[in-house]
Amino acid sequence: MEGDSKKEKAVTKYEIKLEQAYHKDESLHFSLYSKLAYNEKNSDLKKILRALASQEKKHRNLWSRELKKHGITPKEPFAINLQLAIFNTARQLLGIAFVMKLLEKKEDSLLAKYDKLMRKEGGRSNKLLDLLNSEKESEYVLLSKVQQYEDSLYYIKSIVFGLNDGLVEVLAVVAGLAAFAVESSTLVAITGFIVSISGSLSMAAGAYLSAKSEEIVSTTMENGAGANVRTNPLKEAYYTGIFYFLGTIFPIAPFALGINGYLGIGIAMVLTAIVLILASIVISVVGNESVKRRIIEMLSISFGVAILTMVIGTLARMYLGISV
Repeated sequence: MEGDSKKEKAVTKYEIKLEQAYHKDESLHFSLYSKLAYNEKNSDLKKILRALASQEKKHRNLWSRELKKHGITPKEPFAINLQLAIFNTARQLLGIAFVMKLLEKKEDSLLAKYDKLMRKEGGRSNKLLDLLNSEKESEYVLLSKVQQYEDSLYYIKSIVFGLNDGLVEVLAVVAGLAAFAVESSTLVAITGFIVSISGSLSMAAGAYLSAKSEEIVSTTMENGAGANVRTNPLKEAYYTGIFYFLGTIFPIAPFALGINGYLGIGIAMVLTAIVLILASIVISVVGNESVKRRIIEMLSISFGVAILTMVIGTLARMYLGISV
């Protein structure tokens, strides 16, 4: 009996923890959508964001009532201004549609855990769960409407593709030079910058030609037209080229600051890893994939390429005597 009592107490604490997490999420969503609606210039999009803010406020109040039933006074999310700043930065870089998908992904995960707990506890709060699931359907409809006004979500592939290539290619170049060929951090940085500029232009041109070819094929195939979302070749080129260049900044940075050798390589690899992890999260959110699996895959492939280049640089120095 005592064991059953402890188990029940533990489950109750877990339930409260989930409700507090959901309340914090809904509070953040309400504040974010309100701020986005305030800053939005498109009147139709502003209405959609206001509707979302209204829904999130209702959900926040709902969880607030649930917590008060347990004798707990809900608190506002810790460092909410910092969180709002992070999400607003993501909105500027990747668009409102991506931010919404990111928020909804976390909310869905919490709701699934709460649903599992309630079923385990004999179906308590079924009405609450039914209401929340019903509200989620309307949120998905609003999300699809947002995408009609903002198409940046369709260019995530180009963004991540350009960013990843910029990170990996330039990391491989500067790491190989710094470790085995060039003793001057300035020369490493200059070489990396040259690769950055030429790579950005090359990637942008390649993305444009690829998108243009895909567009031509789609319009000429009998069953191909309208089967996929059409993207603008110029935008494909823009996102790929710009984010390739942004990606190259991180591996070049330590050498530009005068740090060379293995220390510079180590810092470059750490910065690259951080950005690759963020890129992996973006892909997993858009594609509804496992974040952990995507991070492992991207880091393994990217650093595998960099290490291989360093090995080639070692062999070149040993057998060809290349050194600057």
